[in-house]
Amino acid sequence: MDPNAALADLRAALADMHLATVNDDSEAYETAAQAVSEAAQALDSWLSGGGVLPADWAANRPASLPSAD
Repeated sequence: MDPNAALADLRAALADMHLATVNDDSEAYETAAQAVSEAAQALDSWLSGGGVLPADWAANRPASLPSAD
């Protein structure tokens, strides 16, 4: 799993969803929504399993964050 590729896929699919909304294209919207779901699930599984953050997210992360627990 490449978290950088998954984040790029997620961002691209979100842009496609937005464009489909602007163009009132329900078929393109559904295709993009499926891609968003798949990319988000892949990234969630990766991160939940202890995987590293995508580089774009890790670059701005403080050295220490409080736990969400």
